[in-house]
Amino acid sequence: MATLRWARAKIDTGKCLRCEACLAMEACENKAIIRLDPDSPPYVKVEDCLGCGACMDKCPVKAVEIVYV
Repeated sequence: MATLRWARAKIDTGKCLRCEACLAMEACENKAIIRLDPDSPPYVKVEDCLGCGACMDKCPVKAVEIVYV
């Protein structure tokens, strides 16, 4: 899996449906996406995010995007 240190995942909380089984969280091999509260949207731990885009590809409502920093 490619590591893009200049890219990170970002979750659009307006689009996120707060799915019980978040596919973006499950897709992250580095476990960089976590949920602090079951009723809250997931959170990206930027220090652990590789910017690979696996989470973006799995989110059914396209609430995850890769941003370039």
